[in-house]
Amino acid sequence: MTSAELPRHHVPADLPDERPTALDRLDVLVGQWEGAAIFEAGFLGPGSPEVIGRSRTTFE
Repeated sequence: MTSAELPRHHVPADLPDERPTALDRLDVLVGQWEGAAIFEAGFLGPGSPEVIGRSRTTFE
């Protein structure tokens, strides 16, 4: 979506009309990403159980 397609109240004042080419290298991050963090039992303190946290993030 370009700044011209956004509702007027959603366009930041400093948003350029065209996307800078320097941002092209970030295209590899576009998509949906899943992650996990695993903390072994005891990591968060004596007697603490294993903790597994999961996440999902989307970059457009």
